[in-house]
Amino acid sequence: MPPRKSNLNICDECKTDVGSEDKALVCCVCEKWFPINCQRVTLEDYKFLVKSDDSIQWYCKGCRGASLKLFKMLTLVSKRQDQLEDEVKKLNNGMKEFNNKMDTQSSEFHDLMKDVSEINKSTALRVQTAHLFSF
Repeated sequence: MPPRKSNLNICDECKTDVGSEDKALVCCVCEKWFPINCQRVTLEDYKFLVKSDDSIQWYCKGCRGASLKLFKMLTLVSKRQDQLEDEVKKLNNGMKEFNNKMDTQSSEFHDLMKDVSEINKSTALRVQTAHLFSF
């Protein structure tokens, strides 16, 4: 918890002065000080929070609801992002398969065009030969 300023802070909840000697906690979101009785924090919980390092975060009543709502929204956004990433992977795999099939079909088409060209040449030669013998 950050140290309290030497000057008095006014609690937004109960509008009392919060001094450096008061049993008070600072909200990790709004960074305002609140007396424990205003926030319904027991003396036992207060002592535990004071002794703990900053790994335990405390939220005032006003920020608690907003923080929970924000956490839920972030969880949902994260889940949707994971779903989108899965969809993008599927689309990429589908595009690779499509491109491979197109390459194969393009090669097959090229081979067919060669065959058609050879058939056309052969047919033209036969027609010319047949035409020559018909006279």
